[in-house]
Amino acid sequence: MNRLAASLPTFPDSVADEEIGAHVHLPRGREFAELTLVIGPCRSGSTAVLRAAAATGHTAHFQPFKRLIRRTLLGEEARFALPSGPGRGVLKETFGPFLLAESAFDPVTILSGLGYPSHLLNLIVTLRHPVDMYLSWERLHRANDRFGGTDTEVFVAAFRHTLDLHRRARDSGLRVTAFAADALSDSKPEDVLPVLFARHGLAYSSAAVRWPTAPGVLDASMVREPEPELFRAPGALDGVRRAAAFAFRAPRAGGAANGVPHQVTELIDEYQRFAAQTIEDLGGPA
Repeated sequence: MNRLAASLPTFPDSVADEEIGAHVHLPRGREFAELTLVIGPCRSGSTAVLRAAAATGHTAHFQPFKRLIRRTLLGEEARFALPSGPGRGVLKETFGPFLLAESAFDPVTILSGLGYPSHLLNLIVTLRHPVDMYLSWERLHRANDRFGGTDTEVFVAAFRHTLDLHRRARDSGLRVTAFAADALSDSKPEDVLPVLFARHGLAYSSAAVRWPTAPGVLDASMVREPEPELFRAPGALDGVRRAAAFAFRAPRAGGAANGVPHQVTELIDEYQRFAAQTIEDLGGPA
């Protein structure tokens, strides 16, 4: 069990994938769309990828499965309707940052359990240097202080779960791309994104890196249901509302790990292997 603050209820450490799937509606006539899943820990660049896809006209779903988990934990009813074909959709899910239950679900297993054809699924797996990502989680928790700060166990679980899903997807033969944007910091978004999109059959245009920054435009471009009040963090998406260059080159700690738990720094070697896979998948820095 995961007791995070005296004023909060005790939440279970997981919600079964089958239970999540029970709240998902299949397309009418089982006309499945080709679906690109963007998965990774919170603050790893997943929303930037989703935003780029939305800007090019793809239907972009913002973490519907995690919303179902949160509603389920709170005893609230929620549903999600899968996009129907023909066409392509993009669906992003992130792990963490508040509960272990947010880091224990598998989007591929959920969809496979519903009969989603594997040949219509592919993955973009996002990750970020663990020190930088942990410090970003700290900033996120300051925006939502109900949970009493970053839980190192949740952070490590989200990180390792991402690596595990990446390995499993590769072993299963799904089309999968490792995407650690900070491993490509010498490249420009307009050099990297066309390669990433081409690997996944996604249409690309210059709109992917030239985002409108007017208030509300980001949210209007994505299919995003409201989160329960308990899980809202004001300003959480401020960074990705800025220009694409900022979103893909988020602030870095420059290797400084002062005050970062050793469980986080112990993840660096695994991250570096993932970053090397990113360079291999995307052809290296331009």
